[in-house]
Amino acid sequence: MLTDDNGSTTTNSDDYFYGGNVGHKTDMYAANVFFGGQKGDTGTGDANEEDVYMIGVDTVFNLEALKLTAEIDYFTGDADDNVDAMGLQGFVDAASLPLNDHRWWPSLLRSGR
Repeated sequence: MLTDDNGSTTTNSDDYFYGGNVGHKTDMYAANVFFGGQKGDTGTGDANEEDVYMIGVDTVFNLEALKLTAEIDYFTGDADDNVDAMGLQGFVDAASLPLNDHRWWPSLLRSGR
């Protein structure tokens, strides 16, 4: 539990954060499904409270010469009475080993045949 009342003497407000993660990993990839949420309580008893949730998935593939990382997240909920929290974000990243890094060369090329 975290407080966000900034020392106010008139409002006692608390925010509750929670989440979870489930993952699977092998030599070639790793993947996770995760969720999180924030429940804001203004302490006034009105309906003007924050309820924001998110769910996402990420994965990393190691393909010897190439490492591919991707993630996508979806957000939903209410920031307050008049503002909805909604969104989708994602990214993809690809990285490769330098050509002079011989770890990724096929064995035929390493043997000099």
